[in-house]
Amino acid sequence: MPRWHEGRLWYSDFFDHGVFSVSPEGDRRTEVEFEGEPAGLGWLPDGRLLINSRLDRAVIRREPTGPWCVTAS
Repeated sequence: MPRWHEGRLWYSDFFDHGVFSVSPEGDRRTEVEFEGEPAGLGWLPDGRLLINSRLDRAVIRREPTGPWCVTAS
């Protein structure tokens, strides 16, 4: 499901293996390239991105420094 965040519409696409965003003007941006199949997304109150990894059956957290952490399975 698409989500508004920081003035952009964000969505996950498991066919393109990534998380993307679109500005109100239509500018599409790749936010995260993802090896698995992202199936949903959200954010923690501190701004860290959460991605539902469909194949892993887990929620993956993106840290500000870049590494991924499995937060639930």
